[in-house]
Amino acid sequence: MPGVASTAPPTTDGHHEAARLAIIERRLLLVIQSLVFGGVIVLTVGAGALSWSHLTHIAVTNGHIAPRGLQFVFPTIVDRFMVMGSGVVVRHALTDELGGRTWYAGVLVGATASLSICLNIQDSTGRAIVPGWMLPGIAPALYMLGTELGLAELRLLMRKLRARILAATPVPVAPPEPPPPSKKDVVLAVLAETGGNVKTALERLSARGVSVDRSYVYEIRRELGSSAGERRST
Repeated sequence: MPGVASTAPPTTDGHHEAARLAIIERRLLLVIQSLVFGGVIVLTVGAGALSWSHLTHIAVTNGHIAPRGLQFVFPTIVDRFMVMGSGVVVRHALTDELGGRTWYAGVLVGATASLSICLNIQDSTGRAIVPGWMLPGIAPALYMLGTELGLAELRLLMRKLRARILAATPVPVAPPEPPPPSKKDVVLAVLAETGGNVKTALERLSARGVSVDRSYVYEIRRELGSSAGERRST
């Protein structure tokens, strides 16, 4: 019809072109990811090696930090603390658990990174940025902060594990309690105990807290007698 736009179905060539572009896009994403991750790894290893060298020299020139055989521990503590704190921040971001603990870990990472930068500059220039009397206290301070951060993360993981265990554990269903016996069943049981003696049955029912009329008990006894007579006649 004139004036109406025709909607022609997409051709096979259009499908092939879209599929080709999608493949190119996926390959580009893989290349970009590889470049980014590779660059991060190279930068981390290079910066870590240089920082290790400077921090080790700081430990060597300041004999109060560590004995000669343990001087490598000082850069290990400083740099590994940054790695641990960064790992906590990344884990919170991946699991959507951003909160106060994430900011706490980020602040610790920033403070440790600033400390490492200052010590690297101090070793390179010889200018005292961090006072010498503070250097021996860096390791125990980072140990205390790292232990608190690690225990907090372990506590959170254990809570999540317990929640999953409780969610996967089936809740035991208690069997339904049997319904209480009816008043007629109670009267029948007492009449059976007393051999059909209404007076004694009324006394026992009263002692058990069951309130019934005398006529009701007589009526039930007559029903018992008539049913017993029918059984004898058959």
